[in-house]
Amino acid sequence: NTLGVKEPYLLSNSPFYFLKNIRRGVRMLLTFDVTKKAELELRFTDEKLAELTKLADKKPKEKDVLEKALQNYLSSHHRLQSRLESLRGKNKNVDSLLEKLANRLFDHQELFQELDDVISKEKIDLINQAFGQNIVKAVEMNKEKMKEKLIARIKRENIGDLKKLDFVEDLQEIT
Repeated sequence: NTLGVKEPYLLSNSPFYFLKNIRRGVRMLLTFDVTKKAELELRFTDEKLAELTKLADKKPKEKDVLEKALQNYLSSHHRLQSRLESLRGKNKNVDSLLEKLANRLFDHQELFQELDDVISKEKIDLINQAFGQNIVKAVEMNKEKMKEKLIARIKRENIGDLKKLDFVEDLQEIT
């Protein structure tokens, strides 16, 4: 898949899902570098989106199950935002993180466009708000580098030139 994570086998509707969260917590606890912690949180966000996507395929009518998975995903986004804030002003090597973040934000957006029939517009708006906040935090870390990474990804997208121009103009406003 585009997220670079394994297909999830233990989903948020399982009574054993807490074990997965414990494993994630231990991995985070054993990671000491702040940049690596942010990369790990981004990976957890990817995993939670993969879980949500699988649940949407398996149980599209069970709104409460999808809601719980979506909340897990959004919580991970908020934690990622906190991790990005903790990196601001620190001279850490964040190039790899910025590139992953730029790519993942687009990948996540594409997957959510496929889920728009099972997730309400209000929830999609919340997701877009979380995306926007994380882009702003990443831009605050290193404006020029993040702008470069986002523009490179926009150019690779298979969309019309006018849409690409819109993205670039929006990016100019942020930076």
